[in-house]
Amino acid sequence: MTGSATQVQLAAKTSALDWKPCADTPDDERLACARLTVPVDWADPAGDTMELAVVRRVPKDAGASKGALVYLPAGPGSSGVDTLASDGLINKMFSQAVQENFELISIDPRGTQRSSGVTCSARLAGELDTPDSAKRFDDMLAANAELGADCRNRTGPVFDHLDSTNTARDIELLRTELDEDKLSFYGLSYGTVYGQMYAELFGSRIRAMVLDANVDHSVSAEQATVSAVRAGQRSFDEFVAWCAEDKTCALRGDDVRETVAQLFDRAERGELADPDDPTRRLTENDVASAIIAPLTKPAVQETADAIARLAGRSAKPRGETGAVDGGASEPGVPETVPVPIAIYCADFAMDVPSYADYARIHARAAATAPDTRVSPHTPPWLCLNWPAETTNPQHRLDAPDAPPIVVLNSRFDASTPHEGAANVAEQLASGVLVTYEGMGHGAANRTVCVTNVLDEYYLNLAAPRDGTSCPAAKLG
Repeated sequence: MTGSATQVQLAAKTSALDWKPCADTPDDERLACARLTVPVDWADPAGDTMELAVVRRVPKDAGASKGALVYLPAGPGSSGVDTLASDGLINKMFSQAVQENFELISIDPRGTQRSSGVTCSARLAGELDTPDSAKRFDDMLAANAELGADCRNRTGPVFDHLDSTNTARDIELLRTELDEDKLSFYGLSYGTVYGQMYAELFGSRIRAMVLDANVDHSVSAEQATVSAVRAGQRSFDEFVAWCAEDKTCALRGDDVRETVAQLFDRAERGELADPDDPTRRLTENDVASAIIAPLTKPAVQETADAIARLAGRSAKPRGETGAVDGGASEPGVPETVPVPIAIYCADFAMDVPSYADYARIHARAAATAPDTRVSPHTPPWLCLNWPAETTNPQHRLDAPDAPPIVVLNSRFDASTPHEGAANVAEQLASGVLVTYEGMGHGAANRTVCVTNVLDEYYLNLAAPRDGTSCPAAKLG
């Protein structure tokens, strides 16, 4: 950087962080990056250390700043450094008023990307499968353990210290390094778990906190599975209603539920071919992913086109419709892959001891979703028999020192169910539930109503009324 206004802004606060141009965006003077040294194990703060990647995005007018607003990344696995470098992502999460009044701060959380990201064998990760028998369940447990041991060996000591209470303590150290008395927060998806743990441990240091698209850290693996599958069904119901009324729907006039039922039946019998690779047979999970994943955007046209394509009624190439997950390995597969879902394993105990329990849970979940049957957003079964301890297991929140916390969720979020947000808001003594009455994963800035609610809260600390509702935007 040269002697620019940005440099002046970055020097405005006392900080032990050594801010420099970001390696991937060196010419963007709004951004600066640093490394934060933290203990590998917060139970032994004088022991081994590691470094976290930190990013700062400054407002144009530093004098107007209301302090630091920390973005808690989604995932687990998303990069806060990459997110703050993207104008498109920033504009989805923060209004112009917020961007002009706060220094936006984020990190790559421990175990993620530039912060000692969890790294594992690509071969072992690619061999994981979904069990359909007691033997394959036992095979899955053995494969999970083997992969986890490989991940620990490649990743290093942080592998056993990934839970969200450690990340909360990392953020508290970041607060002191930023010389901020209190922080404002926006947590998205898995970032809401980081936020919940920060509220428990350091509630008095919160100026304002919005938790959007909430992960409920109080539920069992069974409860989370049933809730996720039910949420997918409810999102699909909204899609069906849209398709019946919108002339642009590729399935308009069809019996959409019957078409989808036939796809699932064919997949269950091993008779549904991948349109891009007729030699590969699609599973029920593949079908569910193609249908439900686009609805988290929400991209209803993409879901309609995906169904039409799977049913042989569309010849659109992949990329113009909902892609089907899975498939054979691409040429040139690297030796290693990131597996940040290990963070989930440190936060959620997967108490499913047998295939009988596993099958019962999935049968119960399917009974709540007659059309979609399964969901791509259930807990990761990778965590069963994982070698690292679940050091922050599920529990009800206890954050008596926190100020009003806005718990925001779309009513028909297929990824993080609205019922989970309601649970989080109820557990927080200061929780304020705000509902966007539409579809999509993440509700911030979806409509003027939501934006106004968040602006009043962030800028003026005017918390909305518990139970506030914002109408849905038109789909399509």
